[in-house]
Amino acid sequence: KIGSGKLMGPKGVSVDRNGHIIVVDNKACCVFIFQPNGKIVTRFGSRGNGDRQFAGPHFAAVNSNNEIIITDFHNHSVKVLQAHGLLLTFNCFYGEIGL
Repeated sequence: KIGSGKLMGPKGVSVDRNGHIIVVDNKACCVFIFQPNGKIVTRFGSRGNGDRQFAGPHFAAVNSNNEIIITDFHNHSVKVLQAHGLLLTFNCFYGEIGL
């Protein structure tokens, strides 16, 4: 079991080109990266609205540059980060539905 005893509220999961498993923990407001064998590579993030903070992370994806894309529901944002958590791009989306 990957993340057993470490994850509080896993939501989204993705795999990078190195086979690392990226797990978004909604309850802990952070991102875990695991080796394929389940050992933790790194963990980053905390609750808030700063560069490396989340307030409702839900989904994870990995793009062709091996960057991690995280949707952050309560911050109304999508964040693109490097594997060690450095924020590359921050996009905020908030307004009336359909705009």
